[in-house]
Amino acid sequence: MQQNFYEIFTCLGCNKLYNIEERKPLELPCGDMICQQCYKKYQVKKKQIKCPYDNTHLCAIDEPVFENKFLIRNLQKQNFYLINCSEHQDIQAQVYCKLRNKIICTICMIVDPHLKCLEDGKTHLDFERKPLENAFQKVLPYFYDQIEYIKNLIHNVNAFVYKEREFNVVEIEKIINKSCQILQLSPINDDVKIKLRENTDILNFITNFTLIIQIMKDNCKFLFKAKKILKRLTFKINQQCIIFRRLVDFQLDVKQQPKLFKINGICKLIYKASRDGFKAINFHQKCDNQGPNISFIQSEHGEVFGGYTSLSWTSPDSGLHLQDNDAFLFSLSKNTLHKQYQNFDKAVRCNKDYLMEFGQFGYDICICNDCNHNSDSSCSLGDTFMPPQGFKKGDQFSKEYLGGSYNFKVIEMEVYSVTI
Repeated sequence: MQQNFYEIFTCLGCNKLYNIEERKPLELPCGDMICQQCYKKYQVKKKQIKCPYDNTHLCAIDEPVFENKFLIRNLQKQNFYLINCSEHQDIQAQVYCKLRNKIICTICMIVDPHLKCLEDGKTHLDFERKPLENAFQKVLPYFYDQIEYIKNLIHNVNAFVYKEREFNVVEIEKIINKSCQILQLSPINDDVKIKLRENTDILNFITNFTLIIQIMKDNCKFLFKAKKILKRLTFKINQQCIIFRRLVDFQLDVKQQPKLFKINGICKLIYKASRDGFKAINFHQKCDNQGPNISFIQSEHGEVFGGYTSLSWTSPDSGLHLQDNDAFLFSLSKNTLHKQYQNFDKAVRCNKDYLMEFGQFGYDICICNDCNHNSDSSCSLGDTFMPPQGFKKGDQFSKEYLGGSYNFKVIEMEVYSVTI
């Protein structure tokens, strides 16, 4: 199938193919198209729909949109989501071979030893994509849980290695047990895996992990690449952590002068995303009804920014705008303060499905659920709070100013209650 044919059936909003389920092609009032999934994202955020073909085309969320029947009919006729044979790449693999434990195509079936098995009707089974889809869909939540599991382990190991806090014996035993479990999935020596699985005591862990390092040294090429990647990742993560800690601690330290802004009160840490979780429910469990508070956020680009509100965060079922004359935003990375200049009745927005929102519909700062996994969080100064000097609302620079890009992942976030 030619590339331009695929482009017709691709949503420019997310660069994914349309389908007849959650990504149906919808025709916007301007005449261009967007998939249903992208459209719903705008609806949830209660933002204007931006045409993916022309940024100047903006449609209100209450304007009617229609399914494109022509494309839907063609989607029903075509099958874009094939699994192609690895040996005959232009042919669809639609048969499961028990003999080889492999999904194969019809050409593979006429090659020995398949020819001998065709008559029994038991060795080869018709294969459809849907059951595999369903199976993958069911295991995805477990994968995400494992990511959180490993991230927490990395956080604790880093804290131990870099002497960030004290540890007790029980904590050390848990770290070693978790490490041994994860190492079962790593490309280390099978004999070492067995030893770590059968015996997770401290001495065995130290002895065998020393052996692992020695085994890895035998493969210099692998070791060189692994060290290089690890060094690069570790350096980046450590640098970002150091920058975040330095900027936040400087701002909170009453002895340090001069400051970007003064906090009138005693600050107490009530929420730390890397410790308490990046979900909206984690945030609201720790931060709701805590009174005045200040938040510090670090995006994946290393930018450190945040906001202050004299009001408590709450968890209404739908978005609730509140006026707060004392609210302001800031960028610690760029050392700038952004006060309110319009839409004063929409300084903050509370919503149980989001961590926090500043400005009308969260245009200025919007931190979404699972913000460490997805790039749905966004910043765009100028709606309620002052844009950067010399720029206005909607400018690309205003959109990228706080977070480093309009959409981003969050790698750390801390909220402090302010007792006045």
